Amino acid sequence: MLSCFCACDSEEDSLFGFDLHSDGDGNRFAVSVVPQTIEASLAKAGLDRSDIDWLLLHQANQRIIDGVATRLEVPKDRVITNLANYGNTSAASIPLALDEAGKSNKVKP
Repeated sequence: MLSCFCACDSEEDSLFGFDLHSDGDGNRFAVSVVPQTIEASLAKAGLDRSDIDWLLLHQANQRIIDGVATRLEVPKDRVITNLANYGNTSAASIPLALDEAGKSNKVKP
């Protein structure tokens, strides 16, 4: 599942849109399907690619992260990644990367 969140007042924090896909036949579809899913989530939220401040994906594979960013035309300096420091930390990858981005003042409350 991919979700679209928007920075706003704490009283308004919420999930703005999501889109769900899976591939049970074992093909590596992340680089092609993840951007489509992100765009579908954005559309459901009434947003588009230009509204992306930061791109934070599951930290499984740098090639996938780079490929998704390229397809969405998100500059590398707006992609949050810590894969080189920790490797794939499974379900902890997004919370760890988001925590680091907050502590470094990249992402504001």
